[in-house]
Amino acid sequence: MTSGRGDGAESTVPEPFRPPGQRDLVIPTTEQFKVVLGRANDATSLQEMRQAFVALEAVASRCKLAMSEAVRLAIQRLEVERKLGAILMQTVRRGRPRKMSPEATFSTDATLPPDLPRQEAAKYQKLAAIPAEVFDRYLRESEAKERLPTSAGARRFAAPIKPEVAKARSKKTRAAGYSVPPQVLDVVRRIMEPIDVCVGSAKVGARRTTSSSAPDLVDQLAGDVFVSDCPDPAPMLKLLVRKRNNGKVEQAVVVLPAQVWAPWFADLKEGWSVCLLRDVQVDGVGCIVVHTGARASAFRLATNDLGAVFCGCG
Repeated sequence: MTSGRGDGAESTVPEPFRPPGQRDLVIPTTEQFKVVLGRANDATSLQEMRQAFVALEAVASRCKLAMSEAVRLAIQRLEVERKLGAILMQTVRRGRPRKMSPEATFSTDATLPPDLPRQEAAKYQKLAAIPAEVFDRYLRESEAKERLPTSAGARRFAAPIKPEVAKARSKKTRAAGYSVPPQVLDVVRRIMEPIDVCVGSAKVGARRTTSSSAPDLVDQLAGDVFVSDCPDPAPMLKLLVRKRNNGKVEQAVVVLPAQVWAPWFADLKEGWSVCLLRDVQVDGVGCIVVHTGARASAFRLATNDLGAVFCGCG
């Protein structure tokens, strides 16, 4: 189904792709999406299609859509942006502009669709320049991990890792990837059932697993959160407190080294319950487990036999 545009031309964007307003939210099936994407072969139609997806995603965020559906919606939008970028690469040539874009330059006679800034156009062209097999692999991994894919994430995924960066990442992973004491995993399972998000590599059967370095970590933290790998405690503790205060995080448990001299240790007074584990060391350093949010009394009861327990006053 098509509908009229304000300029008198017919829109190629069908009803299932339009913001549902007061109607039930309907996400296009993969088959519907492929048919409509195949018919959209000009920049203006693809830009309209992208805007419809942005509106759908905004509605979906308010409807608390299942993560798998939200991921599918984001994947479809990225495929639209990629095709739009491919068409722009053929129809918009680079040159000396009157205005410089931080992403790229365009000729003064370049024609872009309405409401498409030059910076955004440059990003879509970069997305289109990613090899198809690399782009598809990024989407498959995002779907398998139920992680919302982004244009920036796709570009980072496709970018080659420099040797010195790879070495630094390897060291950071080793530092953060220690094994969590089994008694701690038992406590987490007892007070969090089920675990919504696990930040780290602990095997706890969480609904979603991510890493502390994930670019969309802030958006992923919600519900009951278990942080098993925390290489940089200060920002993680502050982030969890902020998410707890705005109601996004119900409760959180974090495993940390017992570095009572570290500046971040003072942050634990901000409403954290703390258990200093007895006779437990991780990589030669003592271990603490901290909790914030709902079920604080349950955490203190569950850890009472594991070591000294105290709570902050935030």
